[in-house]
Amino acid sequence: MKTVVKCSFPDCDDYAVMKVAAPWKDGSHAELSTYGYACPAHAEDVVAYAEGRAKAYRPAPGESVGKIGTVPLANA
Repeated sequence: MKTVVKCSFPDCDDYAVMKVAAPWKDGSHAELSTYGYACPAHAEDVVAYAEGRAKAYRPAPGESVGKIGTVPLANA
Protein backbone atom coordinates (compact mmCIF):
# COMPACT_ATOMS: atom_id res chain seq x y z
CA MET A 1 0.00 0.00 0.00
CA LYS A 2 1.39 3.38 -1.02
CA THR A 3 1.30 6.18 1.56
CA VAL A 4 0.17 9.55 0.22
CA VAL A 5 1.43 12.65 2.02
CA LYS A 6 -0.22 16.02 1.56
CA CYS A 7 1.52 19.40 1.61
CA SER A 8 1.78 20.99 5.09
CA PHE A 9 0.95 24.48 3.79
CA PRO A 10 -2.45 25.62 5.14
CA ASP A 11 -5.38 24.89 2.79
CA CYS A 12 -3.17 23.11 0.24
CA ASP A 13 -4.50 19.73 -0.87
CA ASP A 14 -1.64 18.95 -3.27
CA TYR A 15 0.61 15.96 -2.79
CA ALA A 16 3.97 16.57 -1.13
CA VAL A 17 7.06 15.72 -3.14
CA MET A 18 9.58 16.73 -0.48
CA LYS A 19 10.17 16.51 3.24
CA VAL A 20 11.27 19.62 5.15
CA ALA A 21 13.77 18.45 7.75
CA ALA A 22 17.03 19.05 9.60
CA PRO A 23 19.71 16.73 10.96
CA TRP A 24 19.36 16.26 14.73
CA LYS A 25 21.63 14.53 17.23
CA ASP A 26 22.02 14.22 20.98
CA GLY A 27 25.40 12.55 21.32
CA SER A 28 24.31 8.92 21.10
CA HIS A 29 21.50 9.14 18.56
CA ALA A 30 21.11 10.95 15.23
CA GLU A 31 18.15 11.28 12.87
CA LEU A 32 16.51 13.56 10.36
CA SER A 33 13.96 15.66 12.27
CA THR A 34 10.85 16.39 10.19
CA TYR A 35 9.30 19.85 10.21
CA GLY A 36 6.72 19.30 7.45
CA TYR A 37 6.05 18.22 3.88
CA ALA A 38 5.78 20.36 0.76
CA CYS A 39 4.44 20.36 -2.77
CA PRO A 40 6.60 22.16 -5.38
CA ALA A 41 4.56 25.38 -5.11
CA HIS A 42 4.94 25.71 -1.33
CA ALA A 43 8.46 24.42 -0.62
CA GLU A 44 9.90 27.85 0.21
CA ASP A 45 6.91 28.72 2.42
CA VAL A 46 7.07 25.47 4.40
CA VAL A 47 10.85 25.87 4.88
CA ALA A 48 10.41 29.48 6.05
CA TYR A 49 7.73 28.43 8.55
CA ALA A 50 9.99 25.63 9.83
CA GLU A 51 12.91 28.04 10.23
CA GLY A 52 10.71 30.36 12.30
CA ARG A 53 9.67 27.49 14.55
CA ALA A 54 13.29 26.35 14.91
CA LYS A 55 14.40 29.81 16.12
CA ALA A 56 12.20 29.42 19.19
CA TYR A 57 13.67 25.99 20.07
CA ARG A 58 16.45 25.82 22.64
CA PRO A 59 18.44 22.58 22.38
CA ALA A 60 19.24 20.68 25.56
CA PRO A 61 22.91 20.28 26.57
CA GLY A 62 24.58 17.87 24.13
CA GLU A 63 21.79 18.22 21.56
CA SER A 64 22.26 19.87 18.16
CA VAL A 65 20.03 20.66 15.20
CA GLY A 66 21.45 21.34 11.74
CA LYS A 67 20.25 23.52 8.89
CA ILE A 68 16.69 23.00 7.68
CA GLY A 69 16.34 21.95 4.06
CA THR A 70 14.35 19.73 1.72
CA VAL A 71 14.71 16.04 0.94
CA PRO A 72 12.86 14.42 -1.98
CA LEU A 73 10.24 11.86 -0.95
CA ALA A 74 11.07 8.42 -2.31
CA ASN A 75 7.64 7.80 -3.84
CA ALA A 76 7.00 11.28 -5.22
